[in-house]
Amino acid sequence: MAQERLSILLLTVPDRTCYTDRTGGEKMMENDILQQILIELKEVKNDVQSVKQDLQEVKKEVQSVHYSVILIENDHGEKIGALLDGQCLNTEKLKEHSNILGRMDRKLDQMSTVQNVHDIKLQKLAK
Repeated sequence: MAQERLSILLLTVPDRTCYTDRTGGEKMMENDILQQILIELKEVKNDVQSVKQDLQEVKKEVQSVHYSVILIENDHGEKIGALLDGQCLNTEKLKEHSNILGRMDRKLDQMSTVQNVHDIKLQKLAK
């Protein structure tokens, strides 16, 4: 980008139009001004084209990142779904095992009670 821009003052002189820069420098003719404007316009055009190219690259990168995020979400979504299914199966098995252990605990209590009764009867018979 051009850092210094041409700043001019229009001086109207009968029969001729001429310009001078704001610093009081030399007078410029209309053709010179138009050439300077054309040069600066070309620079601006090049800058705009460069920005457009950069924007296109950024759009491509964003699109690529968006596509990658979708793939990751799909892949991880399936894995998380599988983990949740596995957790549900484990929870069901734990409930089954808890029920079985509860029944076994009750049977053990019953057997312990029967054993105590038998111990008492054996003690009475031994006397």
